Amino acid sequence: MSENVWFGNSAWPSNRSCGEFAKDAFRIAGAKTDKQKALAFYDWFTRCMMRGPNLFVPSAGGYTRCFDPLNVFTSWGFGECTDWGWVATEALVAAGMKARRVVVHNMGHTYYEIWYKGDDGKEQWHAFDPFGGWY
Repeated sequence: MSENVWFGNSAWPSNRSCGEFAKDAFRIAGAKTDKQKALAFYDWFTRCMMRGPNLFVPSAGGYTRCFDPLNVFTSWGFGECTDWGWVATEALVAAGMKARRVVVHNMGHTYYEIWYKGDDGKEQWHAFDPFGGWY
């Protein structure tokens, strides 16, 4: 029996890890700048995630939320805005970008931000909300 067999496709981002997915999204898009990388990731991320309930996994006392970003992203493939912001941040940081998850407490909504130089030449945080469909 074969072990550790991996099938890949150079035209689709890898699902070996969240960071590898992000790096492959950058490569496929030919992204060089942090802004280009942020937009390439957003494009691929929105293609691959679906809206739906959070993944619950069996545990000793019943079901608990899944806290494995790779499992949520590549196996389950959907979640609420909280999952989307969390998985995106994990992927981008693992790919070497400066990213953070933002939680809007009084709205109960989550999105992510990436630090890069914008068109105005200033380095600052840029907001991305793939669940809501804007950046």
